[in-house]
Amino acid sequence: MVTNMPDPAERGRARRAVDALLGFLFPDACVACGKPLALGERHACSACREQIRASLLPAGGLADVGGDPPIHFALPFEGPTQALVHALKYDFRTSIARELALAALPAARSVASRGIDAVVPVPLHRVRHRERGFNQSELIARPLAAGLGLPVLDALIRKKATPSQTGLRRHERLKSIERAFAPMPSVRDRRILLLDDVVTTGATLTAAARAAFRGGAEFVVALAVAASEPPRTPSPGARNGLTRESRET
Repeated sequence: MVTNMPDPAERGRARRAVDALLGFLFPDACVACGKPLALGERHACSACREQIRASLLPAGGLADVGGDPPIHFALPFEGPTQALVHALKYDFRTSIARELALAALPAARSVASRGIDAVVPVPLHRVRHRERGFNQSELIARPLAAGLGLPVLDALIRKKATPSQTGLRRHERLKSIERAFAPMPSVRDRRILLLDDVVTTGATLTAAARAAFRGGAEFVVALAVAASEPPRTPSPGARNGLTRESRET
């Protein structure tokens, strides 16, 4: 007897419906520490929010991953920040995207200071998007772009579904994700802020940036909300992005 397996998208919708019902029936708790939230608090309690504020890098830290272009980030991927990202991605609490966007906005303003004209979220492959029901980077990009007064540009396609990269070294990740992205015509001659939720080795953002340049992008600066690698202090002359011309020299 053949049993029809539930569609992944239907499973995702059902899980989100259950989560919404549980949130209505039971008092909300901090996603980081589990403490009941006070009136007016959302997602994280005041103590965990203070931890996030204390760990912000307003100028945009430079992740020590050897990215090309250099990869900036707003927060270390630990503590309450890590809990918020996981709640967004795996618990389907999509309203957290706005919280993460607002936290990353000071860093975005800093790294977008060289005439950026659009924000481009790193896309998911259509199969992963269908399973999850959303692209977390796109959800973060929309309020972030609104804060910058910029449009969100649909400029890249993820044409290759890559397996989980957990445990892989950087060169292995780069090989795994090589040519995973394809540019759309809309990226030509644009100056873009390429956005992802978390950077580990920088392989994904590097591959996405390369695709943007193949499509004729004029300038790319890469930003992740959080980084799991330790930051490094950029030298006074360090670039905060990469132009088409400097990449070719």
